[in-house]
Amino acid sequence: MPLVDFETYNDNTPIENGRQLSTILGQYEMGLFTLNTGISSSDNTNGGSRVAIFDSDTTGPNQNSQDPDLLVDCGNILIVQNDGGSSLTQGTSGIYDSPNDDAGGGVISFDFTFPSELESMKLVDINGNAALTIELLDMNGLTRTYSVPSKWTNDPTISPLGYDTLLFTTLADQDGEGVGGPATATEQAGFDPTIVTRMTVNFSGSAGLDDLMFVPSPASGALLVFGALAVSRRRRS
Repeated sequence: MPLVDFETYNDNTPIENGRQLSTILGQYEMGLFTLNTGISSSDNTNGGSRVAIFDSDTTGPNQNSQDPDLLVDCGNILIVQNDGGSSLTQGTSGIYDSPNDDAGGGVISFDFTFPSELESMKLVDINGNAALTIELLDMNGLTRTYSVPSKWTNDPTISPLGYDTLLFTTLADQDGEGVGGPATATEQAGFDPTIVTRMTVNFSGSAGLDDLMFVPSPASGALLVFGALAVSRRRRS
């Protein structure tokens, strides 16, 4: 079962803190998905591609950053980079000097190479005014939508953990670790969760993503590709 954790490139070398992911398309996705890094039609900053890596380890390179609520000890997480002030500075091309999630939110879409069944995803920093809407689109054009309220997770500087895992295998309400109430789900009649082709995450505020788990269609051959890459990674490590 593929797990996308944004820790390494396809060759098993670490993805750098602050890496702007649009600069390394094809180098970390294992051929299983394409990350749509366009934030919005009106935002063309750095090519309109501000999706970035934030190292969330409390003793890592961001331990003294302006984002202590992202320090959840989950390794690399995915954020929409802030577009204000010095946040866009890149001393090294393709790497933000100060990774920092955008309080204005944004949109990140995953387009799956093979129709897939999504299992779960870790949501980070849903503890302020931020809320998430996650839409799954199947190959017939039908949708399932998860609505995650603000304060679904805690602020790790006040009360652990600062993240929780949303399951895509249920329509039942899902309580997070926070006090904001449950995440809820609705779907169009006939939606098929085993043939999802796109997941769109709409952030209303600052937040992060990690550990996307999904199962490509067995008929697609994707699992054989993933298995071969996993073996290749182990040989290089």
